[in-house]
Amino acid sequence: MAKLRRQVRRTKEILSANSAAPMSVEELHAGKDFQSSIKREVFEAMAEDFWQRAAAPLSKLLARNKLKPSDVDAVELLGGGSRVPKLQAVLSEALGGRHLDRHLDADEAVVLGAGLFAANLSSSFRLRKFGMTDVAVFGVSFESNDLFVPAAPPIDPATATSKKAWKGKATKAAEDAEADGATASGKSGHVVKSLLPAGKKLPIKRAIKYSNLTIDGFSFDLHYNTSTVHGLPPGVEDPQLASFQVSGIQDAIKRYNSSGVTTLRFEADYSSLLHFSIAECVVEVSIVEDKVIEVQVPVSKVNETGVTAMGDANSSKSAAPAADAAKEAAAEHMKDGATDGAEQKDKNDAAEMVGSGTVPPAAGNDTTGSSVNKTVTVKKTIQVPRRKTFHVGLAVSGAGPRHPPLAGDVFAAARSHIAAWRAAEVVKAATAKAKNDLEAYIISTREKLETDENLRQVTVELDRVKLIEQLTEAEDWLYGDGEHEAAEAFRTKLAGLKATGDPMVTRANELELRPQVVERLSMSQCIFYGANVPATHS
Repeated sequence: MAKLRRQVRRTKEILSANSAAPMSVEELHAGKDFQSSIKREVFEAMAEDFWQRAAAPLSKLLARNKLKPSDVDAVELLGGGSRVPKLQAVLSEALGGRHLDRHLDADEAVVLGAGLFAANLSSSFRLRKFGMTDVAVFGVSFESNDLFVPAAPPIDPATATSKKAWKGKATKAAEDAEADGATASGKSGHVVKSLLPAGKKLPIKRAIKYSNLTIDGFSFDLHYNTSTVHGLPPGVEDPQLASFQVSGIQDAIKRYNSSGVTTLRFEADYSSLLHFSIAECVVEVSIVEDKVIEVQVPVSKVNETGVTAMGDANSSKSAAPAADAAKEAAAEHMKDGATDGAEQKDKNDAAEMVGSGTVPPAAGNDTTGSSVNKTVTVKKTIQVPRRKTFHVGLAVSGAGPRHPPLAGDVFAAARSHIAAWRAAEVVKAATAKAKNDLEAYIISTREKLETDENLRQVTVELDRVKLIEQLTEAEDWLYGDGEHEAAEAFRTKLAGLKATGDPMVTRANELELRPQVVERLSMSQCIFYGANVPATHS
């Protein structure tokens, strides 16, 4: 059967370039040879169901993306099977009869592309970067039974300052309701979200957010989105991918009196594998900080307090006008937005937050009208409200991925399996080499016995017939009972044939080389004796 399979494969390859092909197998059964021929039309009719299956993915791809064949810019054929004429015709027909491009090596393009892409991702290779865009073929959904997502809160147009602002607030509220899944209480409900839509570019980071949760934890599942036209990946029967439980939200509430925005972050790599990276509560808290600022105070108000050039005040009560001036300047400072992102307060509120400060000495004791427009710098300490963000990590448990990464005993067993596979590959390669060596020796020795005249001169007919019988017997064993033997059996068989055939071949080679060696030896003797003959004198 092995000889028949090899010949069938050769015949199929011949039909790719010819309309008909012969097929012959020596000693297929009971010492009888098999010979036949087949036409390309017959071969194509026998494989009719295959051509229909080959064109189906292309038609489905166009329908899924709502494209017509004329919308496709180019089609490149890859793979050894793309050389089959009938396959090219079927694919061209599915694309409306358009021409199919074959600019790349059909056998090596995929392997070379994968190698270059891997080198771009690796930090060990320095390679010119090239772009490649891949998308998620199968969508992934997020599903939870512990959360309730209320409708988006209504937006009052009267609260917006303009039509554009109202439209922006309404859009943001809708986005928050869809992306964040705002939840104001601990009620339970069923939530389904499209976490990784089919067709999204890879790699990509995705996040699911819930605002102001009051429950301590919740669970969720990840599964393939079977409602799309893509369905499940080939060979996958259960759509579930992973199951997780998140807890620790109450810890954030106890610390900051709010759970803030509960965020679940995911990452999809180039292989479209989805990873759950982190779960956390992002809480924004308003705090008040002291800040020293410098304000400009008119000299006239400073002089009214009775501050001397050395900065001494006659009484604390007399310094009130300077403090009031500093308050006014601080309020103006905050109003101008110089408080590092603090919330804007009105002038009176800002003045109330002004603490005590020091007034530097005036430039002089000049109390005339010339100092009315002059100012001095006063340092004041104010309290500034700020919003600070805290990240509280949440505990993640549950079954996790349905097919978790290898670790522990499972990882050790996998490594043992790979080691056994490599050892089997070494044995397989050694067996194939020993088998090929035996087959090559049989073919070459038989050819020499039939065509080499020197071999006939140095051997007798009886020895040649005996060797031919041994070669025929070894060939029958090679393609019959010895087809599945180990490498050592082929080496033993080859050694037995060489014990008989190599001496014959050696004598034939000596017969062929003997005249050349004798001629070279004679020339060497002539040169030697000619060089040692003494010169004669006349």
